[in-house]
Amino acid sequence: MRSVGHSGVMPGRVNALRAGSEWVKTGSRGSDSNARAPRTFGMRLIIAYKFVKAVLMIGLALWFTVDPEAAYSFGQHVAYELVEARPLLVRIGNWLHGHLTEQVIERSALVAWLDGTTTALEGLLLLLGKPWGEWLVTINLSLFLPFEVYELIHKPGVGKAIVLLLNAAIVVYLLYARLLPVHRARSGRTPPAG
Repeated sequence: MRSVGHSGVMPGRVNALRAGSEWVKTGSRGSDSNARAPRTFGMRLIIAYKFVKAVLMIGLALWFTVDPEAAYSFGQHVAYELVEARPLLVRIGNWLHGHLTEQVIERSALVAWLDGTTTALEGLLLLLGKPWGEWLVTINLSLFLPFEVYELIHKPGVGKAIVLLLNAAIVVYLLYARLLPVHRARSGRTPPAG
């Protein structure tokens, strides 16, 4: 028969109760992999970027979905205004006028929905502050980097370069934030040489 402690609870269950009470206090069980990561200024900046981008993309998707004719007309108006502007903008206006179709608006709506939704989910994962969420965002972004590099090489553009640089910087920052504590922990355990 098991012995019962002073509180009337069996000793084997005391540890479970302590772990449970810590979970109630902190929302997690000790130092497991679901512990909330500390939020640095860089992380808060990335989260803000993700949510602002998500709102803009979902707003664009709504506009393209609800009123594609107005979006098409607005695009044609912008193209006309660019043609009437300076010589550099004339080329952009002519390109936009030649490539903007109602099918492009429909496809752009789908892309905007997908991009806005995934960006919002990434922002939510980072907001939760869980290490596994940061890893998922890092992996997701890094999978698209080769495609962004390919696009930039074959169809160069300032916007593509900015997006590539932002996403690469986010990947590097998240990797650094996840791997630096592991490196510090390992280097702290090794005895000093000499």
